[in-house]
Amino acid sequence: MVTSLPGVPGFLQEFFLNRLRGRFMRLQKPGLCQSVLLLASILVLYAGAASSQENPKSGSPETPVSKSQAPAIRKQPTPAASAESRDESERAPDPEEAKDGAEQIRKRNEWFYKQRSSANGRIPAGARFKAFQHMQRMMVAEGKLVLRPDGSYAEMAPQSWLTPQSGVTSAWASIGPTPTTGGFFSPVTGRIMTIAVDPSDASGNTLLIGGAMGGIWRSTDAGASWTPVGDQNASLAMGSIAFAPSTPSVVYAGTGEASFAFDTYYGAGVLKSTNGGLTWTQTCTVASPTCPFIGPYIDGLNPGFGFLNFGGAHISYVAVSPSNPNMVLAGTQLIIEGPREGVYCSDNGGSTWTNILPDQMSTFVGFASSTVAYAAFGNLFGSSPGAPNGNGIYKATGIGSTCSSIHFTRLTSTTLPPQTSMGRIDLGIAPAPGDTTGNTVYASIADANTSSSTNLGVFVSTNGGTSWTRTAAPDICKFQCWYDNVIKVDPNNKNIAFFGGGAVRDASGNFSWVVRTENGGTSWSSVIPNLPSGSSGLPHVDNHAIAFVKLSTGKVRMYLGNDGGIWRTDDAEAPTITWVNLNNSSLTLTQFYPSISINASTPSVAFGGTQDNGSQNYQGGDVLSCGQWDQSVRLLEFHSPACNGSQCCKRALLWHHQDLSVYRCRKYLESNFRGSCVRSERQLAQCHRCGTWEFKCRLCRDQ
Repeated sequence: MVTSLPGVPGFLQEFFLNRLRGRFMRLQKPGLCQSVLLLASILVLYAGAASSQENPKSGSPETPVSKSQAPAIRKQPTPAASAESRDESERAPDPEEAKDGAEQIRKRNEWFYKQRSSANGRIPAGARFKAFQHMQRMMVAEGKLVLRPDGSYAEMAPQSWLTPQSGVTSAWASIGPTPTTGGFFSPVTGRIMTIAVDPSDASGNTLLIGGAMGGIWRSTDAGASWTPVGDQNASLAMGSIAFAPSTPSVVYAGTGEASFAFDTYYGAGVLKSTNGGLTWTQTCTVASPTCPFIGPYIDGLNPGFGFLNFGGAHISYVAVSPSNPNMVLAGTQLIIEGPREGVYCSDNGGSTWTNILPDQMSTFVGFASSTVAYAAFGNLFGSSPGAPNGNGIYKATGIGSTCSSIHFTRLTSTTLPPQTSMGRIDLGIAPAPGDTTGNTVYASIADANTSSSTNLGVFVSTNGGTSWTRTAAPDICKFQCWYDNVIKVDPNNKNIAFFGGGAVRDASGNFSWVVRTENGGTSWSSVIPNLPSGSSGLPHVDNHAIAFVKLSTGKVRMYLGNDGGIWRTDDAEAPTITWVNLNNSSLTLTQFYPSISINASTPSVAFGGTQDNGSQNYQGGDVLSCGQWDQSVRLLEFHSPACNGSQCCKRALLWHHQDLSVYRCRKYLESNFRGSCVRSERQLAQCHRCGTWEFKCRLCRDQ
């Protein structure tokens, strides 16, 4: 468990730990969704000076840090040293100054949102898809696309549309990252939220994955190569994908990422494929009581986040009946709590939807058999005031062929935590042949009293939820159980389960962001190898998706999705698990936020900040390298006319490289460059907010 950050002064512990993946602010307005989270902040990692670097001590419960990535810390002067005699670069930041106030946080989040808002302050329903369709019609008119009889589009041969009428445009070519290399985890792509293995392929080689903002990708060779199959969909923000077990050519995909951070994106409802995931259509496109996923959903009543609205729902899970490809369930989160959130059902293949379990965000739904299903309500902050159902685990039995036959009831066993303490919940149902009854269920339950930052534990029931036992699972999602918290069960053995979480080590210092039990929860051990930095077989931290397939050899293959992409093991039951890195040159999923910057005169030089995969620089060719700020500084000095040789820009960049503290950067710029580089309070505020190389280079350009 992460309880401290070695090498960080005690008075900064709270400051840095509070920035582990994002902080929450409980919204005060009753009836509005408390799950709107703050913009995830960068985890500032410290390492000792190069002359004193050493391996982490045994028992150090720290987040792993690559020595090549972590900047050295300047040695702090002794208390006897005169404050006036110290160089500004050696002063520790004021802990009070380092804390963002509520207004600064609100303004930063508002800025992030408004970059993605329309001119009138609201996101029209289906705005992205309408713009995409308009672009397609324009490309047909320009001779770049041709409309097929079935309504889909095909690309014309490039030479047929490179005519004078398209002189302003040209063909697009991806520059990656495909993948990113050079970081602690390498190679990496981007956050994977969902994995679904095609049950019609006995080899287990065909699967679909969904990226946080990268759409749907397909592999037919167990991840050795990938093909995008959803780039023309109404939304590229993926929440869940599920094949219809009885008719695997039918696949459903829930859009709208449900990792519950401020910077996750809404979707466009449930997509459907009838050819195994090769092409997709929206199941419904016009907002109505039977098409509830299409926004906008406006939070204009809330004084703290009145600027925020969602263009659509976030879908945590889709589940298809084992015997009926037209019966599908969807766990849904909206911005406004109440009867519109919950578990939706369609019994006509997605044409219409009915809310069969309303009033809270649904963090899980799944079938145990054709007649039994489980669901979970997991509002991160606890049950909403006055909610008729509230957080908890729900079960439906006697399911027939229609949605009206599904009736969920909350499981109220006294061996579960009190409902008032339940936060986010994920479930893992033991499938056949491991359990043909559907009675074995694991539940990872976060603590609502900590805004789901910590876990109450992993619980298991072997009698369909009548009673539960708290397992010995460690809290490996501690500090962000609202974000990376996934529990799934081996299809071959109901006593084997995997629990994925965040960047933690066990008491012996072993990497432990995925743990396994082989005895029904009595004991757990890590399945993450203690490999050196940069090893391809070292899976990334922050895990979100686990999928299994039993191979013809009798072994169980497991796919693991996380903030770094996707990994695979071909023997999930082996005493020591070996992982295969599937982030290869055909997978392009890196999430840049909020943007990247291209050098004004040298397009082959680009920089960008990515979600949990460092600051990346591009130097032309086909490869991006990860997060080495010294390399970034050299590139800016010698290749960027924006700096124009200015020592101001160079020194600010070098300072940021050395410390990575926006607060110390701001103070340094204030003290050294007022009137030259820093020309206004607006610029200072932007440095304070962003703390990036991009702004510091603009400082010189804007003189």
